[in-house]
Amino acid sequence: MEIKDNYLEVSVKKKTDDFILHADVQFHSGISAIFGPSGSGKTTLFNCISGNLSPDEGSIKAFDRFLFSSDFGININPEKRRIGYVMQDSSLFPHLSVSENIYYGYKYLKESQKHIEPDKLINLFGIDHLMARDVKNLSGGEKQRVSLARTLSSSPDILLLDEPLVSVDSFSRNYILKTLRDVHKQFQIPIIYVTHSFSEILTFADYILFMKFGKTTRYGELRKLFWEVEGKEFFDNEELQTVLEVCVLENFIDKGITKSSVNGSVFSMPLVNKPKDSIVNIAIHARDVILANHPIEGISARNIFSATITDMKSLGRSVIVLSDINGVSIMSEITHESVDSLGLEIGDLVYLIIKTNSIYIQPDDDSNL
Repeated sequence: MEIKDNYLEVSVKKKTDDFILHADVQFHSGISAIFGPSGSGKTTLFNCISGNLSPDEGSIKAFDRFLFSSDFGININPEKRRIGYVMQDSSLFPHLSVSENIYYGYKYLKESQKHIEPDKLINLFGIDHLMARDVKNLSGGEKQRVSLARTLSSSPDILLLDEPLVSVDSFSRNYILKTLRDVHKQFQIPIIYVTHSFSEILTFADYILFMKFGKTTRYGELRKLFWEVEGKEFFDNEELQTVLEVCVLENFIDKGITKSSVNGSVFSMPLVNKPKDSIVNIAIHARDVILANHPIEGISARNIFSATITDMKSLGRSVIVLSDINGVSIMSEITHESVDSLGLEIGDLVYLIIKTNSIYIQPDDDSNL
C-alpha cells in the first residue's frame, strides 16, 4: 500500500471528567513519536484514533476515509478501523500458546487483507523458538515481541504503540525498536509511538508531536523541531544514551576487547567474541562521553574521535550536545560550566572521549529479550 503524506488527520475534542483533549494534527508518513508530560492526553488521543473512545466533536480521517465525524454522524467500530494498538500490557490470550496468539487475528482476515505473513514477523522478531511456549512463561521482552507480532499479523493500516516497552530492560527495548524500524521499512506501515524516553525518540522516530495540558502543541520533523522546543517539563530524568549498530572487525581475546566500526569510525569495546562482520548493537550513555576542544594524548581512554557539534540543548542543570562523527550522531551530557569554559558552539570541531568499558553491548537475542 502506497502511503500518502498526511495519511491520518485528527481534529477532535473530548472531555473526560476534569480533562479536555483538544487535538489538531496531520501525521506524516513514517514513524511519529508523541511526547509530553504525564497527563497531557497522549493515551486519550490514541483511544480516540483507535475507536476505544468516541470524541465529543470533530473528525478523524485515515487514508481519506472518515473513521469519525460528528458532522456526518460517522463512528466506525474499532474492529473495522484496521488500526493495530499495542499498550504497556501485552494483553496476550493466556489460554493460547505463542503460535496460537500470533495466528489468531490472521486466520480471520479475508485473503485480500493478508498483506503480512506471520512467518515473516516471527523471523523478524526472533521468536521462532517460542512458538510452542505458554505465554505465561515468557519474559517481559518476549511478551511484547509476541504481542507486536500478533498485532501486525492482522495487517493493520496503522500501528499505534502506547509505551509498550516501558517495563522492558534497555537492551531488549533497543532490539525491539530496531525491529520495528525494519517492520516499517519492509511493510510500509505508519507507526505512531507514545514514549517518555527522549533517547528512544532520537533513535527511532522521524517526526515528533508535542502535547501539553490536553493540547497538541507542535508537530514536525524530529531533527528540526526537537532541538527548538524549550521546557524541562517535557523530559523525565533518564539516562540518555546513543544506540548504534556496529560491525565487528576483530576480537582480541587476550586483551578483552573487540574492535568494531560504524561508517568508518573504529570503536574499542568490551569483548563480544563474535565472528568478523557480525552486527552488534551498542549503547553509550551521554554522561559517559567527554568533550575536549583540543586533541588529547596520554590518557587511558581508547576511543577518541574528532567530531562536529550539530546541536546543543539546555535541559535544566545540564546541556545535551549532539556531535557528528562521519555521519553518526553521538549525544553527550555536560554542565553549563563546561560549555562556557570550553566556549562550545554549534559548528565547532570537538573531540569525543569514550572509555572502552563505557560501551554497553546488547546481549544475544535469546538471552534476555
